[in-house]
Amino acid sequence: MKKVTLLCVVALGTIALASASNVNAAQVGGSQTTDGIIKMKPGGDADILPKDPGKEDDTKIDPKDYPDPVPLPGDPDANHVVKEGVLAFTKNPKVFNFGTQDVSAKIQAQKTYTVKALNQDIDAAKTPFSGGIQTLQVYDGRPAGSNLDNWQVAVKATTFTDATSKKTLDGATIHIKGAGTYTRDKAADLTVAPNLDIVTDNITTSTVFGVVQGKQAKEHSDLTWKAEDVELEMAGSQAKVGTFESIVTWTLTDAAYK
Repeated sequence: MKKVTLLCVVALGTIALASASNVNAAQVGGSQTTDGIIKMKPGGDADILPKDPGKEDDTKIDPKDYPDPVPLPGDPDANHVVKEGVLAFTKNPKVFNFGTQDVSAKIQAQKTYTVKALNQDIDAAKTPFSGGIQTLQVYDGRPAGSNLDNWQVAVKATTFTDATSKKTLDGATIHIKGAGTYTRDKAADLTVAPNLDIVTDNITTSTVFGVVQGKQAKEHSDLTWKAEDVELEMAGSQAKVGTFESIVTWTLTDAAYK
């Protein structure tokens, strides 16, 4: 009888370990990247006035404001389908393209130099398209309760660097203006940073989007903005000839927004 009891205990322990392994195997968070790029060439004599980005208040995105976005707000990209029960990104902007800009002594003498991004994103096939509405989307399919409600998105970016010359745009910051939220969870309580400023120094990490302790936002939640409302700001003295790139990394974690 003792042998039978022992075997039962071993069997139950094996089942428990297998169940724990399945829970741990579920996807919780992850990272996605956005490419930042700006090309600068000699020339330019037009007056370029410094702007004052990042002043707009956060507003809610109404799907009716964008008649035919593809996919619709709250819908995942086809290449970002995930399994039920996970916490994961299901959409992310592909590029912050600041185009080709002229550099002159007048520009370099300015206190600040600000460039607006092109109104485009880029699809999975690396094909640019116009009219870009850029979205960072989180899917939380985990069951509510049991400390499974928290999540936050943080962002960090490398220094804009020319791969050939190794020159850098030190102190450059990406500003995302007019960002709003949309969620399928009608009981959701999302929190967004008042200003979405991404310091491109490969050091600074900023929390931009998430759920505070004790709140929730299940299913698909979007942080959305127009591609043309992204700006790159730097000191005028940093403007120089070259092709500069930065990698912006969005990280989703199972932690309360702070």
